[in-house]
Amino acid sequence: MGIIEATGLTRKYGAVTAVEGLDLDVREGSVTGFLGPNGAGKTTTIRMLLGLVHPTAGSVRVCGQPVIFGQSARPQQVAAIVETPAFYGALSAIENLRVLSLTAGLRLSQAQLEKQLERLGLAGRGHEPVRGFSLGMKQRLGVASVLMQSPKVLFLDEPTNGLDPQGQADMRELLKALPNEGHTVFVSSHLLRDVEQTCTELIIVDRGRKVTEGKVAELLRAGSRVVFKVNDPAAAIALVRRERPQLTVGEGMELSVQVPRDASADQLSADLVKLLVNADVQVFSVATQAADLERLFLQLTGKP
Repeated sequence: MGIIEATGLTRKYGAVTAVEGLDLDVREGSVTGFLGPNGAGKTTTIRMLLGLVHPTAGSVRVCGQPVIFGQSARPQQVAAIVETPAFYGALSAIENLRVLSLTAGLRLSQAQLEKQLERLGLAGRGHEPVRGFSLGMKQRLGVASVLMQSPKVLFLDEPTNGLDPQGQADMRELLKALPNEGHTVFVSSHLLRDVEQTCTELIIVDRGRKVTEGKVAELLRAGSRVVFKVNDPAAAIALVRRERPQLTVGEGMELSVQVPRDASADQLSADLVKLLVNADVQVFSVATQAADLERLFLQLTGKP
């Protein structure tokens, strides 16, 4: 059983279905990326997982306990940043953290609060009013505010929003380190490069439905293609489509075949070279093109 579980999760707004029949099983100790186009239902899903939005149907369990709409998150088990974090603008960063820690029932020292700020790249800025902070600085402060609670599960919606390139790199390194500190991270982002470099597992949704899930490395390996340069591409494409109809074959001036999830590129290459040569198609070269997350995402969501 996962540390985050959802069964048949559905949310409708009148005639519009934002999320439909979504099943989730998130492994404890993972950094799980939650991807989808705009309007795919990502934020609605996260809000249902947190008990902030009432599901039309389905159920949710987090840390082994059912999530009930309207109930506050369990202290030191679940923390979240959904959209832009809000702070008291007139108070300093340290004062904001102190207020939030007291609200959460924590008694953290000045040194502990300053350590959280230093960890998120805000060393030396703790006594400045937050109203003067940039969006990226507020995002860093928001992550500091939830990490000081030492949650078992951390939900993050666009955690690199507003960060400069160095800030994005720092945030990626932080997220990768969190499982070693006992955290499970569920992160929604539209920055595919960040997700590919940070996450261990991946869930992609489109139009409120799950289209794929799995370990990032396995999904990318399955999304790779083998490209054959041949003397007659049209004949080669027609041959493979006729003799290997289960394969996904691309159009173009080369024979390009997607590697199935249950096969290896080497196995596929050897099989198809034999097929082509036996049909008198000359094969000049064979190359494997590794998939990247952008190509996989666009392919699965059907976006141009």
